[in-house]
Amino acid sequence: MPIATWRFTEDRDKQVNWDHIDPKDFVDIALNYQITPEAVAWTSDEPSLTDNQNSSSKDNCQENFIRANAIFIRASTYCRKDYMDTPAGFYALAESRHCFVLRPEAKMTSLARSAMLELDSVVKTTGRAAACRWVDNIERDIAANIDK
Repeated sequence: MPIATWRFTEDRDKQVNWDHIDPKDFVDIALNYQITPEAVAWTSDEPSLTDNQNSSSKDNCQENFIRANAIFIRASTYCRKDYMDTPAGFYALAESRHCFVLRPEAKMTSLARSAMLELDSVVKTTGRAAACRWVDNIERDIAANIDK
């Protein structure tokens, strides 16, 4: 599926200092950059990470899902099981999206980093096998909350 379209000219190329651009600025550098209607339709149910929510928005962010999601991601470096591909992994990801809409990016990054370091510490003190059992317990706790 096409996701984005843009134009680029030789003149525009000469205007850009390619050694000092931030890739996030490509939208501003490219000419006539547009997200395709197919991509918009495909992502229409995704929350925007840049939308500002007004103060009357319901705050349904539960930070424990940020923790679980980050631990499931980090567990891929230690455990054979792909926790992200479980019902609990999908649920933690879906629930953590509420937080990304309502919380500053720096706060979200800090929470995720802290959770990943927590798993690293468990691995360091108990070993991989015990750490993966610890992640199994987190998965069970999240799974128990599904449909509640």
